[in-house]
Order: sequence, then C-alpha cells, then structure tokens
Amino acid sequence: MVREIRSVRDDNMDKHKFQQWSFREGNGMKLYELDDLIKAVAPIDGINSSGAIWYKPEATAEQRAAAQALMDEHLAEVVP
Repeated sequence: MVREIRSVRDDNMDKHKFQQWSFREGNGMKLYELDDLIKAVAPIDGINSSGAIWYKPEATAEQRAAAQALMDEHLAEVVP
C-alpha cells in the first residue's frame, strides 16, 4: 500500500501558489502577452522580466526601436 505523506507546510505552499495564480489571472499583463505583442512588431527570440529583448539577426533598426518602445511602455504592467 502506498500512502502520500503531506505536511502542513506542503498544504500551505499549495494554498500560496493558488493565491499567486489568482492574482495573476486578475491583474496586469503576463510576460508571454508582452512577448507576443513585441513579436508582432519585430523578429525576436524572446524577452525577460528585466526588460531585455533578444533580437533575431534580421531585425531592422526600426523594428528594434518599435520593440523597445513597447517594452518601455508595458514592462511596468507585467505581473511577476
């Protein structure tokens, strides 16, 4: 017979994760949403929550400027 052993700490951590998820659902922009928004204006490999953008080699100066403008405008809205 196999029993799952859970401590009170495990239960509290699960509750905490649920609360964080609920907060994310209701407020702010998700990082992947900002990534999609930036990908619509420039060829990128990705972004991070510190504001870094990894451009693909074919990104033009105009595309890079547009991507950076979106990052600057929306980064404060991103929910960690």
